[in-house]
Amino acid sequence: MRRLAALLIAILLLVQLRISVAAPTYSISVSVSPSAGILGDSFIASASISVSGVQTGTVYAVFTTTDPDGNERYYDISPQWTPGDMPISYTKSWSVTADKVGIWSSCV
Repeated sequence: MRRLAALLIAILLLVQLRISVAAPTYSISVSVSPSAGILGDSFIASASISVSGVQTGTVYAVFTTTDPDGNERYYDISPQWTPGDMPISYTKSWSVTADKVGIWSSCV
């Protein structure tokens, strides 16, 4: 009986360990075209995300472009995904006109 109890405890520990080790994975890629220009040019920012292994909760992405003065010039949120949607792959592109000289930052 003790051996059976010890075996059951060992199996439960393995199951718990397997569950706690699982972790979500993701990748994010952001590109801008053209990468340089003159005042008044438009540029297109593109972002791709992939997510897998989410066990609980909700996943979403926020896309932004910030002008040289730090002002947010573009903002959008992706659809929301749950564990039942995994794995997901999502691509988003947006256009911004450079009306200021300097470095513009696009982020996910």
